[in-house]
Amino acid sequence: MAEAFRADQIGSFLRPAQVKEARRAFSAGNIDRDQLTEIEDKAILNALERQKQTGIDIFSDGEFRRASFQND
Repeated sequence: MAEAFRADQIGSFLRPAQVKEARRAFSAGNIDRDQLTEIEDKAILNALERQKQTGIDIFSDGEFRRASFQND
């Protein structure tokens, strides 16, 4: 019988291109906070679904809302 291996996610996921672009647009004043949050929400839901599909039972939001790892 095959032995099961444990896998846990810690830390941040790589940010999707949509989140990176939305952050640039927000910084430039091209979108507002609500629009940025909507894009982040979609990316987080996608990350949660992908974790669920892989069988991970402790989920992470990917830390997509963090702007900086030194200051947040």
